[in-house]
Amino acid sequence: MDAGDPVGMGLVASFARPGGNITGMSALTAELAPKVLEFLQQIVPSFRRLGLFLNATDPFRKPFLEQNQLGVGRLGLELQASFVNGPGELKAAFETAASERVDAVMIQPSLAVERAAELALAHHLPAASLTRVFAQAGGLMSYSANYT
Repeated sequence: MDAGDPVGMGLVASFARPGGNITGMSALTAELAPKVLEFLQQIVPSFRRLGLFLNATDPFRKPFLEQNQLGVGRLGLELQASFVNGPGELKAAFETAASERVDAVMIQPSLAVERAAELALAHHLPAASLTRVFAQAGGLMSYSANYT
C-alpha cells in the first residue's frame, strides 16, 4: 500500500514505534515539495504563482498541500490550489490555471501524471511532480527518491 504519510494518516503511531504488525517504507514524498518549488524558481525566474493540483479522493492530499504551503510561504509565492476528482477534471484544471495566469503547476503524484504532462505542454505551463513517470511523460521536472 502506498500511504504517503503513514504517521499523519494515522496508520502507525510513529516511525520509531509503528505498533502492531506492520512493515514497509516511507519515501517522505510530500516533504520534497518545497525543494521542487525552489528548483522551479531557479528554472523559471518569473515564477510567482503556483497552481497546485490535488487529488480530491487521496487522503495524502492534506500533507501534500501542507508541504506546498510551507514552500510557497518560504519563497514568497502565491498558491492556487485545485482539487481534481479524477482524470476527467484535469483538462478543466489546466484551463483554469492558464486563464488565471499561474506561472507553474505542481501535480500530486496520485493524479494521472502522464495526462497532466500532456496538458502542461499543451498549455505551455512549466510543471513538476514528485514522480519520475511525470518527467518521462514530458513534464518539465520531477524530484523524488530513487526506489531502485
